[in-house]
Amino acid sequence: MNQPNQDVTQHPVPPEMAAFTGANGYRLGADIAALRRVREVAAGEAVIFYAGRILEALSAHAVERLEQEASSNCFSNLGVLDDFAMAPRATLDLAHALRRLANQVRHVAREPKPWEWNLAELLCERFLIWFFYAFALGPKLERPLGRFSLDIHAEDPALTEILDMLEREEAGTGGGALLSAYANGRDEALVHAPAIAAIVAESFIADGHTKEAEALLTSALAQVPDDLRLRQLMALQFKRRGEIEAAAQILERLERDVPDDDETMGMLAGLSKSIWLKNRADMKPLERAERLYRNGWKRSKNRNTYLGINAAATTLWLGAADKARDLARDVLARFTKRNEILKRVGEHEASSRSFFDLVTEAEALLIAGDEALARAAYAEAFARHAGRHGEIALVRTQAAISLEKLGLGPLADAKESIA
Repeated sequence: MNQPNQDVTQHPVPPEMAAFTGANGYRLGADIAALRRVREVAAGEAVIFYAGRILEALSAHAVERLEQEASSNCFSNLGVLDDFAMAPRATLDLAHALRRLANQVRHVAREPKPWEWNLAELLCERFLIWFFYAFALGPKLERPLGRFSLDIHAEDPALTEILDMLEREEAGTGGGALLSAYANGRDEALVHAPAIAAIVAESFIADGHTKEAEALLTSALAQVPDDLRLRQLMALQFKRRGEIEAAAQILERLERDVPDDDETMGMLAGLSKSIWLKNRADMKPLERAERLYRNGWKRSKNRNTYLGINAAATTLWLGAADKARDLARDVLARFTKRNEILKRVGEHEASSRSFFDLVTEAEALLIAGDEALARAAYAEAFARHAGRHGEIALVRTQAAISLEKLGLGPLADAKESIA
């Protein structure tokens, strides 16, 4: 295991963090102390257990800060934070990775590997950093300068550096450093960190670097061939490269292996939508996409806005404009309710809404009939996330079809939007 770089400033757990208490007498300091003790005696299952317990307690507290009822289910609580756009995508992905590790320990699914102990602590540390330093409704402690470590684990500098790069990439200040580091062979650390490898691969896919994504995913899947997220991303990169059959094989297998997964259902629907886009004369793929999106939206109890807006779009493309408008208004109602709650607790909206959050609301406005607001919302999303060229192109393609079906003119190009 790599040793900490002594030349880099390290920061101990702040007293305010150690003193934090939650519902039912929960004491964070006691869990951090327990985490250190079990690590010292190499009790791997206990290390992962305590890291997962910290995640559960803090995610529940974050939900309560949003004046929502916290669930005993960590997955549900992270979903609420996602709904309210309160945490960056990478933070939530890392949290879900820790949740899955902790579940495996609880359910005795398999014996954790030694490298997973350190990974669990590192993932826990990142959630602590978000909760105490970045969460809009959290303690908002002042974050020290330099590469940050809470020193609750045997630090792996390589993984820490990759996570720092991911953080900068998401903030738009990375300058392509992550891809450059990977191209220069600094990817060994990802082999035993599939959760982080998945986030890096997703970043590559979003930027159009599908070959690099495939190579990374192949290496990671060699270690954990049943990993759900890695398999989903392998399908996604095949889809982005136009290899529809290869993507379909993976997703159809995933649907059998992990039934009722919202992400897999959404990807299958998206694949059917892509097949229709290549041959619009055949309506069966579009009908399947609409059915999958609509069923997923219902099953999520109108919570998953990605499924909701795509249900509205595909319904519109099938010619049911009134039904599509109703679906879009349901999606907007979700945004309205969320924004009302954020305003009530002192936040007009999350400090950094994601690209997909912005374009989902823009598309809902368009299909619901508010053309002017929709065009402004699209322009804002494209301007805020100008570097996401591949994803902007996909959004423009979908918007163009909806505009055509509504009898409206195309979106302004980038130069016109800026002007």
